[in-house]
Amino acid sequence: MRGTLAFAVIGALALAGCATTPPVAPIHTSLVLWAKGDDARCGFEAPVREGSHATGYSPTARATADRGRLAPVQRYSVRNAQMQVRPVEGERFCLLVSRGQATDAVDAAFGFEVVAVTPGELEVRPVSARISRAAIAGVSTDAVRVSVGLATGPYRPDGVDVVSSAVFDLGLVPTDGRTVERHAAPRRLSWPEASGRFDILRIGAHVIEARPDAAEAVVREQDLREALTPGLPSLR
Repeated sequence: MRGTLAFAVIGALALAGCATTPPVAPIHTSLVLWAKGDDARCGFEAPVREGSHATGYSPTARATADRGRLAPVQRYSVRNAQMQVRPVEGERFCLLVSRGQATDAVDAAFGFEVVAVTPGELEVRPVSARISRAAIAGVSTDAVRVSVGLATGPYRPDGVDVVSSAVFDLGLVPTDGRTVERHAAPRRLSWPEASGRFDILRIGAHVIEARPDAAEAVVREQDLREALTPGLPSLR
């Protein structure tokens, strides 16, 4: 009887301990697209949110450890940002994908410049990257490998169409808060002609931060499709 009571007390204490364990905070990510105007460079540390052409905010669950080992890869997305006014030919924009609370200094900022080649074609090129704190648990000052995928599709209340996508390998990015320049061949994203009464472009972004030796750290088609899907992401 005493043994049974002791086990019951230990079990109750264990359950109480689990109940009081704070949940792991999700990753908060945002996307902002604003007019570049006559500025020579985009101010990625001070994005123009008021009057921006598109904004999106999303939470992503943090990767869990596998059998006590730290996760080698962390993925996070910005889902279903919407651009509702078609650009004019030659119009220039700044595009920022960032990680961290929008009201505070963000932990990561990936900047792109965008040019409207036509009202239906946006040319995107990476410009800069900064990480002050890696998203991967256990990484303090080591650089991480970063890939950013962007996808576009028309607004459809009944589904999702990915009409164009681009994946940029930003290479190793230091995690000490320094802003580093990044250059790569520009890629084009499409805004198809509206087939219904909604002429709205959905924009999604998927980011990977990975340890340099991590395997399979690639942006997948599924990731880009989910980044265009309305609603909250699944916790995976």
